[in-house]
Amino acid sequence: MLKGLIDRLLLPGFAFSYHADDPWWDRLLAGRSADVLITMDTPPLFLRLSYGNAVIKRWRKQVLEFCGFRPVRILALGPVRKGAAEKSLPGWEARIAKLARSIRPKEPGKKSPRLAAFLGRNP
Repeated sequence: MLKGLIDRLLLPGFAFSYHADDPWWDRLLAGRSADVLITMDTPPLFLRLSYGNAVIKRWRKQVLEFCGFRPVRILALGPVRKGAAEKSLPGWEARIAKLARSIRPKEPGKKSPRLAAFLGRNP
């Protein structure tokens, strides 16, 4: 389901554009950042050591940076089954809150221009 959503959102002409005369492309979403939360049943340490962070590298390089998103911050949360999520939830909440604080405006009451910029509107 998520792949279908991504396939419909990041379309040629909106997210990227291939050159007609060479094998390169333009990143049409350049200037935007991406924050991704991934839940998985694989412990993050095992993911790094055994698989070399293949899932995270694929999302970062082959999907998001391909379209121009930079920086791309990915937070992998796992494992999630057999009660592990409940035990880890306080730590995950703290990490997510820290990530959320880093993207909101520093001045109270000031709106972040990120959504307007993403939609191509002047803030």
